[in-house]
Amino acid sequence: MDKTFVLTDGALANLENMQKRVWDIEMKYGLGSDEATKAVFTFSQMLMTILRWPGRVMAEDNLSLIIDSSIVIGIIWHPVRHKVEEKWITDPLLGEWSSHS
Repeated sequence: MDKTFVLTDGALANLENMQKRVWDIEMKYGLGSDEATKAVFTFSQMLMTILRWPGRVMAEDNLSLIIDSSIVIGIIWHPVRHKVEEKWITDPLLGEWSSHS
């Protein structure tokens, strides 16, 4: 049975943003770093989620997606947060993706 995937323009732009984020992490921390490995691994998991759940893929924000398939799945970017002097600061680069239905 054939599967249909529809990627909106926003989803395509976000996939490019996501790939660029992985490259930026690799450039700053190194290809084999823990930071880059986590980004690459979670990015590949996200791509497999899209392939496992054919349907319409839309942008959520610039690093997250929504898949409208037989269920609705969010592919969410979770930025790393650091505690600095009793205050939580969002890292401008680091994070990982996860999916939630």
